Amino acid sequence: TREGEVIEDEVETEEETEEEVTMLDRAIDAHSKVKEHFDKKNDERWAIATCVFDTQRIVARLMQAATFIGFAALDCREEVFQKQGHQAKDKCVIDIGIIVASLAIASNMIAISIINCPHTLEYMPNELCASGICGVISAAGYVAVAFGGIHDACDGIDPDGI
Repeated sequence: TREGEVIEDEVETEEETEEEVTMLDRAIDAHSKVKEHFDKKNDERWAIATCVFDTQRIVARLMQAATFIGFAALDCREEVFQKQGHQAKDKCVIDIGIIVASLAIASNMIAISIINCPHTLEYMPNELCASGICGVISAAGYVAVAFGGIHDACDGIDPDGI
């Protein structure tokens, strides 16, 4: 009977071990599912936050463009050019360059927001293409601003006017 008892104890131990493993697997699966759910919710919250900040940046760039449209309306007039000379023209170039860059950046942000705001973060090549083109346009606007500033800042450095 002693051998029979040992065999029964081993069978019970194996059954308990299998039962423990199954329960452990279930607990791990449940934990994984809960974690996935919270990770997905967390990703959605971050996507919403990104959308909100992108929208605020769009509005800020549109406000900047509107402000510089007002400046350009004052600075880019013939009578101002005649009165103040090339410096007024440089300021006009800077105003228009900032307008172009600001509108291009706003357009870029709109294209990116199409990806971010639905909270899917899917690959959307058309929007990425539009974003890239707007990036090139904004860079060109800032190049005009840079050259306008260089021309104005460097005027008079060469005493011979060459």
